[in-house]
Amino acid sequence: EKSDILEKLIEIVEYIPSSAAKKLRSSHKMSIGLVFSLTSGTSTEYLVNILRGLKREADKYGYFIDIYDINIDQREEFFAEPPFIGLIDGLIVIASVVTSEHLTQLVQRKLPVVLINPLVKEIQPPVIAGVYSDAAAFSELLDHLFVDHQYKNPLLISVELDNSAQRIEKYNMFVDAVRENGIEFDESKHVVFVSAHSFSEGMQAYEIAKDKNSDADVIVCLTDTLAVPIMQGLVNDGRAAAVTGYANFEIAPVFNLTTIEQNIQLLGSKAFQHLFFAMQYIRRHNEFPEYSEEFIAGEFIKRDSCGC
Repeated sequence: EKSDILEKLIEIVEYIPSSAAKKLRSSHKMSIGLVFSLTSGTSTEYLVNILRGLKREADKYGYFIDIYDINIDQREEFFAEPPFIGLIDGLIVIASVVTSEHLTQLVQRKLPVVLINPLVKEIQPPVIAGVYSDAAAFSELLDHLFVDHQYKNPLLISVELDNSAQRIEKYNMFVDAVRENGIEFDESKHVVFVSAHSFSEGMQAYEIAKDKNSDADVIVCLTDTLAVPIMQGLVNDGRAAAVTGYANFEIAPVFNLTTIEQNIQLLGSKAFQHLFFAMQYIRRHNEFPEYSEEFIAGEFIKRDSCGC
């Protein structure tokens, strides 16, 4: 009799059960948080691929992912009053400058954090692991261009370096390779910076590159998304130059683009593995595990666009 009355009340007030309230009551939320700058970041495809790998691994263990999409300038405010408190068992942050100081209240709650490609190595709790992209394969690509093909007038197309540890590392590798092969490096001639990894930015970069260095014999792009419009611009103008990309997105083999397989989805799956281990460890021992880190190796993919 009371059940019938309750059902009528539920229908009248249009009551919907709160999954968040259920999480608050449970000690194990079976959810993890993911913090990144998806809509305001420089490479949506890169971030989505990390999410794919993370979700695939989380699904194996029955975990949901709560996504927190924030702008870079919102990080201080976001971590000052985290909206995920009481709703998740662990946190993954992609390419963030967040430090343990930002996450002090998470220590008391035994909430572990894994960082993907952070700018600065952070090894204090609650950060329990760092997962990094290994850029060693980029050296193989540069050696191939400067030693095997003996190109002498290179041009690098990159998003602004800002606080990206990955871009800074690859920029420095490019500069060193140029100088080691007897080429006098001049940033005004050998580098074009853009604001995002997109086809429109790639088209703009091509026009800028023509003004900066119209005789470039090889154009090195730090993402496939920039490389493809560069290749198209060369075709439209009837110009010849080698072009390489980075990441080996689905579009790369379509255009026979020489690139680097970055294994982006593996970044996401490995991040979850580290986080899952930490969550289990904390439940058993009531303390954080020792810090660990893992480097995901890339692979040099040689196709036609480099001049082979």
